[in-house]
Amino acid sequence: MRKGKTWLTGLLIAVAAAASVALAACSSEDENGGVGSLEIRLSDLSATAAGLNALVSETQRYVTGVEAITVTFSRVDVHRSANAGNNDAGWIEVLDSSLPLVERTFDLLVVADGNFDVLGLTDLPAGHYQQVRVIIDEATVTISGKTSPLAVSSGAQTGLKLNRNFTVFDGQETRLTLDFDAEQSVKEEPADSGFYSLDPVIGIVQS
Repeated sequence: MRKGKTWLTGLLIAVAAAASVALAACSSEDENGGVGSLEIRLSDLSATAAGLNALVSETQRYVTGVEAITVTFSRVDVHRSANAGNNDAGWIEVLDSSLPLVERTFDLLVVADGNFDVLGLTDLPAGHYQQVRVIIDEATVTISGKTSPLAVSSGAQTGLKLNRNFTVFDGQETRLTLDFDAEQSVKEEPADSGFYSLDPVIGIVQS
């Protein structure tokens, strides 16, 4: 009888422990509901404005006199699923796509040197999120007083998807920074042509 009771006690403890783990996981994922807020900033954490005054061409020739690199965002969204496609439901807009173009245009030289600008701030359901989507309308580069369009890569125009796990807690603000590496993103192609392209290299930092 003692062996039977010991076995039954052990089984009950194991079941209770498993239920506790499952409940904790569920609670962590859902964050008990509620509403939090998300702020997404734009910065170039690896660059100084002085360093960005020269870009590297295809043949490593430095292009000097860079005065501005402007990027106009169409929208910035987040999603709970890391596998969500562009046409899937559930995308939450952080950068208001209805804003005038001037309010969705940012100069990457201005957000260097440890500076930043706020892309968007919104309230959203508390919980776990796994993806940020960045869509770019257009971009330009100004060199020695001359402004030229940047050929934006097709991926950035249809939606650059960045997988990043983060949690929004009820009643709290979560902050993400898009670390837009201008030096790696802007290239003169072909070399010495005067034509420039933008293929965004973007990391995400949570603070």
